Amino acid sequence: MSCKVINEKLRISTVDISEMTMEQVQCCLFQLDENAKIGSLTLFYDNDNDLIVINKGHQDSILYLKLAERVLTAGEEYLRKLVNEVPEPMAKSLQLLVEIRQKRFAQTEINRALENDIPDESWPVLERLLNIRKCRNVDPVVVALKYGVMIGKRQERSRRRKRNDNRQHMNLKQKVTELIEETSNIESLELIYRFCRKLLREA
Repeated sequence: MSCKVINEKLRISTVDISEMTMEQVQCCLFQLDENAKIGSLTLFYDNDNDLIVINKGHQDSILYLKLAERVLTAGEEYLRKLVNEVPEPMAKSLQLLVEIRQKRFAQTEINRALENDIPDESWPVLERLLNIRKCRNVDPVVVALKYGVMIGKRQERSRRRKRNDNRQHMNLKQKVTELIEETSNIESLELIYRFCRKLLREA
């Protein structure tokens, strides 16, 4: 099958149905109504290459191209409105596009998750989760997701505390500098020195 990629960013391509093999045609038939001609196929998904493929021979190919672009870039609120208002002939194609959008989003999130390191203290928890049998009330995957969210919140709180500590340190440093600049005798400098040492021991 010779596809022409027309939108690299959104992974959208076009194809001439006459160039498709019988096996490829068979994979697309589930989208068609019974006794419908293959030429009525609007679009399909090439899973191996992560491509949305538009049938360029279809009379409404431009319309379906615009639909694909809109579904892949629309906000959630607009997408819900589109799903509720789309004409019936476009419903199956729209449903497929929404599924592709969800699949790509999920894969992007998985890739991001794989890039993150797991804190050493979290491994025993994850190992424990692997031993939890999936039952009516406990799904290890859901628990792992909740645990990840919990760890993320902890790490964010820790980052905020460090930022606040740094701000306080800078404020203190500025105040000490100002005191030193205003000090004219050795006794005052010695007092400031002892005060700073005391703060460092308590930190």
